[in-house]
Amino acid sequence: MKSRIFSCSRIGILVFALTFIFTESQAQMFHFGRSWSKYKKYNPRKQNYRPGAAIFLAYNYNLPYNVHFMHYFAGNDNSGRYIQEYNYKRSVVAQPVLSVAAGTHWPVLNFTDKMILAFTLGAEVNMMKANTGTVSISPYQSYEASFEEAKFSLPFGVAFKYGVDASLVKKDRFSGMLGIAAAPSYVMTKFGDYFSDSRFTVTPFVFAELGVFGGMNWKIRATCMPFGIAGFKRSPGDKGMDAFPNKTSINAKSDAIFQVGLVLQPFSFLWDTYHD
Repeated sequence: MKSRIFSCSRIGILVFALTFIFTESQAQMFHFGRSWSKYKKYNPRKQNYRPGAAIFLAYNYNLPYNVHFMHYFAGNDNSGRYIQEYNYKRSVVAQPVLSVAAGTHWPVLNFTDKMILAFTLGAEVNMMKANTGTVSISPYQSYEASFEEAKFSLPFGVAFKYGVDASLVKKDRFSGMLGIAAAPSYVMTKFGDYFSDSRFTVTPFVFAELGVFGGMNWKIRATCMPFGIAGFKRSPGDKGMDAFPNKTSINAKSDAIFQVGLVLQPFSFLWDTYHD
């Protein structure tokens, strides 16, 4: 698990560093960031304090990842025949259905004209599906089930932004971002005809972006959810488990999830052309 997290971090740091080098031909002296309140005081036009103009829309694609269905069986089946105790894991590739997002940001710290620390807030919808295939749970019984999940999230976090996405000034043209966030989510899952679930959960993730202004601001976004998704946990006696042998439990969990997305800031044509 640690290796997944480190891998996500290295990708994000590399993307941000490349953007910084590409968009700045001369090194600038770093000066201490001013708080958002001081920024407003000393910059009457508040060029980059425009959360409405910073709104983004995104369409994401999940790279292939596995969902693992862990089974534990013991005792007798529904006909009273004894089943030896054992554990079994079935891993299948998840199929993305839909992943869209929208959001904006508010400047918190202003480091330079082109670099800020921002608070981010958004809304996301993610849907996926998978199929267990045929799983034999005894010499006498097997099952197959489809697995569907829909997640509705309100992610919030902090991000370092550089370039046009930080200044909201068209002349800066290029942009880069690196951030961390958490997504409080309402999740609905369905496991074949056996049971359906709904619950609240929080999913942490890291993200990075590269962008260029061309009429509007376009960006490529990479997202990593290092802990994946927790699909469901079913224990003996839970709803829907009466179709399985006694003392059966089934849990679903995924690998880390990587997303690649196309981001558009539709109101970026309203941004200022030059710095004050």
